[in-house]
Amino acid sequence: MSFLSLNTIISGTIEKGQGIIRLMRIMLLLFILLNLVACEWGESKRPSVLVIAVEGLDFDSVPCLQGGGELTGGFFEMCRDSVRFTNAYTPSIMSQAALSSILSARYPVEHGVRHNGEQYLTEEIETVPETAVRRNYRTSLFSGGAPIWRKSGLSQGFELFEDNISLTLGRYYRSAAENFTNFKRWLKNEVKSSSFFSVIYLNDLQFVNTPTRDEQGLEQSLSRDSQLVAIDVALSQLITFMKNENRWHNTHVFLLGLNGQALKNRTGEIRGTNLHRENTHVALMIKPSRKKRDEGLEWSIGANVSLVDVGATLFSLVGASDFSFFERAFEVASLTTSMERPVVSWNENRWILTETAWPEWRQVSNTRSSLRHGNWMYIFDTNGRLYNTLSDANELKPLKVLNAVAQNEIQNMNEFLDSRNAEVWKGLPSDLLEKVRIGAAWSKTGSLSKSEIISLRHILQKRPWDLQMVGWMARYYMQREDWESLEELASDYINDSWEYLAAKLQDKEVKIPSSPCISMLLKKNTEGFSGESACKDQLLVSFLKWVENSGTSKEASTSKYFLKSYYYHRVDDEIGAANYMNGLFWDVALDRPGLPTIVDLVLRLPEYKKYKIVADQKLKSLSALPASNFY
Repeated sequence: MSFLSLNTIISGTIEKGQGIIRLMRIMLLLFILLNLVACEWGESKRPSVLVIAVEGLDFDSVPCLQGGGELTGGFFEMCRDSVRFTNAYTPSIMSQAALSSILSARYPVEHGVRHNGEQYLTEEIETVPETAVRRNYRTSLFSGGAPIWRKSGLSQGFELFEDNISLTLGRYYRSAAENFTNFKRWLKNEVKSSSFFSVIYLNDLQFVNTPTRDEQGLEQSLSRDSQLVAIDVALSQLITFMKNENRWHNTHVFLLGLNGQALKNRTGEIRGTNLHRENTHVALMIKPSRKKRDEGLEWSIGANVSLVDVGATLFSLVGASDFSFFERAFEVASLTTSMERPVVSWNENRWILTETAWPEWRQVSNTRSSLRHGNWMYIFDTNGRLYNTLSDANELKPLKVLNAVAQNEIQNMNEFLDSRNAEVWKGLPSDLLEKVRIGAAWSKTGSLSKSEIISLRHILQKRPWDLQMVGWMARYYMQREDWESLEELASDYINDSWEYLAAKLQDKEVKIPSSPCISMLLKKNTEGFSGESACKDQLLVSFLKWVENSGTSKEASTSKYFLKSYYYHRVDDEIGAANYMNGLFWDVALDRPGLPTIVDLVLRLPEYKKYKIVADQKLKSLSALPASNFY
């Protein structure tokens, strides 16, 4: 009934004067306004969605999934309030591909992002944040750093994509606490009472050599566990904030791992190729939106699920009527029913695919695939391996004697993978496996054991052209100040500059090489060197300009220029080392750390001791400041 119709009825039936009619009109207008406000209030109170995606958070890292543990902060609260999926698997151990699957509800082979390199989620792919923003959700993504960057195309649909990280020497990520602080600031200042869809990517577990502090502010030991505790503390503080802001109960919160952690003792595997459970079986907890008076959830779901299903769930939660935008190669299901009651509403016998395109990305082999079907796990290698996870939960012993059921399973899996154009994996060269392992071990500990040095020498015999490994050996000798061995190494690999400087460090009288850089060093002057006779080592040139201008008005500018160059040289080396420690998962140059520079050796000479002291002090002071502070 319209306002005019109702007004006519009121006017025709009430004859108590214009005052009463005026009052009724006011009451009717108030009624309409209250309905409009109620509609707006209801819209703003739609449940929000928060996804916390953690690099390397495997199933075993979350203590509630094991029935105990020492983490008593945010993880404990999530365990208490969430539906727990005890058999969740990533579609790809490549973080960029896995997150693309979560945001699109598609497997990597469907959305096209297969690794952490130069691949782009195209605009043709409909994403959850795009759906959310059309339905008036505020959207944001906060990244802790590598390997999740804007260049991946993951920013589409996000009003705010925050990946602006201030790097410092020794710190190459934004911590969970910092990420949560940025999210809280955005929520309070920008979102206010609106509904939101937000993703927070945490990569803290990659940085086991970075100091962290506990709740009392005490510095913890350098380890993966200490980083896990730091996330636990920061998560607890985030939950407290959301409760104080009356946001916790009206928000669906997803806590999940994008991948796991490779085991050292898995023979023939490295992180980039490992498709066994420790690297693919991830944590997944979902805290549904609910009323304040509702108690926490107490159930877990044991059926196999994929993070692709999380994407389908997110589409459902932000109001998409159908997340099946195309003809699917794989069966995907929303998990929303399990968020309401402990039931499985999807086909428990569907195929769950996990892949790694790391070997293809690194141009050392092809993409590797594994397939799960109930309690069976199959790795699609030249000699395919089948595991029965009921009797072998850790997937340590592939079945050798196959009964009729196992043989039929392998046949079905091969046919399924063939129909999806999956390739049989060709494997990796054994010397490359050892190189990556040694690089990871050295990056983590800062030194090499005797057995690792023996292995390094053995690999160098197979890869004499690999100057990066020659550089690792040289750095090892420099670390031990074993100048005699460094001189021998330089002689073997025909590096006359190294050989000369290593001899000088032993106070030996040696023949001066014809190197223009050494000639410039001996003259302590950069004048007169140009053309073919010029030293191409710009770091050494900038150092010598500092030396030749020492005590003059130009010393401040020349020293600053060298120290800035040296700082970035060290940063690049440390990033390269951290990349090796994390299985070469980052899209950075693979040749760092490599050969030591001439400056690294020159600074060890007694006559340049005062310059080394200044350089060390400057680098130490800058290790706690953003790189931009150099300017």
